[in-house]
Order: sequence, then C-alpha cells, then structure tokens
Amino acid sequence: MRKVLIFIFFISLYGCSSKNFTSISYSPFFKIDVPTQQLVDSTFFKSDGIAIKFQDSSLLSGYLISKDTSGLGGSFNMNEYPEYLFGLKDTDELDKSKETIFINSQIEINYMYGSQNVVKIANERKTIYLKCKDKLCISFITKSTITDQILMITGSNIKPETLMKILKGV
Repeated sequence: MRKVLIFIFFISLYGCSSKNFTSISYSPFFKIDVPTQQLVDSTFFKSDGIAIKFQDSSLLSGYLISKDTSGLGGSFNMNEYPEYLFGLKDTDELDKSKETIFINSQIEINYMYGSQNVVKIANERKTIYLKCKDKLCISFITKSTITDQILMITGSNIKPETLMKILKGV
C-alpha cells in the first residue's frame, strides 16, 4: 500500500510540474494562470487579496469585488462596474448614492492611472478592462454569466502586455 501511495504521489507531482502555468484562484469563477517560470523566487502574500512579488520586483495583486464589498448591493449588475468606473458609461442613470461612489472613484483612478484610454477586450464569456500609466496598471475581468462579482487585478512594475497575457487566461 505504501509503495502505491508513493507512486501516486510522484505521478501527481510530475503532472503538476509539467504544466507551464500555475493557477491562482480568487473564487470558483475567477482564477489567473501565471507562467510557472515567472514564479521562480517569487513571494506570495495576502493583502486585500492574493498578491505576488516577482523576482524582478514587479507586483501583481488580485481582489474579488462583490455587490457587498463595493457597497452597491441590491440589483446592481457588477459587470457594469468597470464601465461606470472608467467613464465608459454615464453615471447619470444611477441613483445619487451610487453615482457618488463612481464619481469619487473616477477621480482617484484618473489620478493614479491617468486619463488615457481604457483597453477593452470582450468575447461571449468575459470582458477585460485594462488601464495603465507609467509602471502602474489596473484591470477588471467580468464574466457574462456572473453578475454579482468581478475580479480586479493591479500591477506595478509590470509590462501591460505581460499583464494582458495573464488576464486572457482568466
């Protein structure tokens, strides 16, 4: 029995190491796949969510935003959150309390990440929003079938194209 268990352990270990990526799960619906090679000498830690400090000192942090954590509650569709936050959708149609949340957040986002255009990539399953300034990036991933939560990924000292490759794997 012991030999069988050792054999199973080594087979499963081989299967884990033969992947080219490591999955980091933020919920049953949201995970990111980071190339395993990039994780050499990296440090994982918990802040508001799971974060990684890579060997080159770049940082990637993820946080799940829900109706409850955002203060938007009720019937608000979280897939619209990045649209309002980045000013892609007019906040005038929201009630005043929600409009105030987004107006205040837009000011902070534009200060931190600039007022440049947002990159938006969508398919039938998900939409990725990415905004970068200098060496700082903020991104949101929404899934068409999940309306009560979204994933926010921030990065510092990370190239936007590297971050986008990771985001496309969500």
